[in-house]
Amino acid sequence: MAKKPAWRNRLVGSGEQPASAFKANPANWRTHPETQQDALEGVLRDVGWVQNVIINKRTGYLVDGHQRIASALRQGDDTPVPYVEIDVDEAEEALILATLDPLAAMAGTDTAALDALLRSVQTGEAGVQAMLAKLAEDEGIVAPVDEAGRIDHIVSQFHVLIECATEAAQVALLERFSAEGLTCKALVS
Repeated sequence: MAKKPAWRNRLVGSGEQPASAFKANPANWRTHPETQQDALEGVLRDVGWVQNVIINKRTGYLVDGHQRIASALRQGDDTPVPYVEIDVDEAEEALILATLDPLAAMAGTDTAALDALLRSVQTGEAGVQAMLAKLAEDEGIVAPVDEAGRIDHIVSQFHVLIECATEAAQVALLERFSAEGLTCKALVS
């Protein structure tokens, strides 16, 4: 059997430098809504840096971490930011910019594992709480947050299909459920 070629290690350095020393990549296509900015800055306040930004040694541009730099700059131009340096040509840099975030977004969700994880999370940061609540909602998990900012219990969301003999019966049932504060969606089959 032929030996497969080894993957090249393109990491060539790491360090820390002031936020103002980084250069935004003109080809960066990602935008960051205020809710994401609030959540990111909340996690940075709660925990600190846990992920380097990535810069390309050849071009000097950021390849990943534009919002982390923007958040650091709001703290001050001299805010130290950890980075990892890679050495790739411009075509490879473009490929990384085009694929890094979409590859991460392709990951699926193990709802039971997420449920268990959210049970253990504690934060007093409103932006982080809002992000986690939206994540739970998007994944079909109800995640109320207690006054201390801890997601204190997770209840799975259940869906029930009720067949009605007539449209009038369906309307009456939906009205009754809505009056009791239940979320109802009419599905037509």
